[in-house]
Amino acid sequence: MRRSLLQAAAAEFDDRGYAGATIQGIADKLGKSKGALSYHFPSKASFASGIVEAFYRQVPAIVEPYREDGSFGIGSLIAVCLEVAQRFRDDVMVRAAVRIQREAKVVEIVLPTPYIDWLAITEVALRGARERGQVLPGLDLQATARVLVSGFFGTQQVANDLGRRVELVDWMVDMWRIVLPGIVGAESQTVLEQAMDRVRAHSAQNTGESASEPA
Repeated sequence: MRRSLLQAAAAEFDDRGYAGATIQGIADKLGKSKGALSYHFPSKASFASGIVEAFYRQVPAIVEPYREDGSFGIGSLIAVCLEVAQRFRDDVMVRAAVRIQREAKVVEIVLPTPYIDWLAITEVALRGARERGQVLPGLDLQATARVLVSGFFGTQQVANDLGRRVELVDWMVDMWRIVLPGIVGAESQTVLEQAMDRVRAHSAQNTGESASEPA
């Protein structure tokens, strides 16, 4: 029951944003009265909080399959980026969580500070890559993490706002194709292709069928 309520709320927030969403709109999506929702979620803000919390609970499950021999390197980071892009494209709960956090100033409760976790994950991956000799000497890891996280979430927003969300994974591949030579040098295309292969394999494992590109 709770999951179906959050799914309906996510669709409402995704369609209308936090300010435009209403409890009545959520109830209408479920074919229920507003009163039937209040037992589980007494306010619009409580729906928003539940959606954002659900997203953050997904993060470890997204990251773990892409660890390399127990560590997390540049190939892992690219694969996670493509995985999240795939989920943003296909999963309304992920899209709603991202939108709610972008609109946090109008939400009546305190939400987790956005981007902090992703900056930390990115720095860990870059540090692991440096220890393996996978990145260029002298690379500024903090600055690179800021650029990558900004590019990742900026690309999501632009694709979504232009109505081209279906192309998001391709846009992410383009982003990595452009920035990766400045991180790993001449091996960039090989690193990118290997990461894409890992996402294909993971998607095939989850769906039981192979894919010709990151799904």
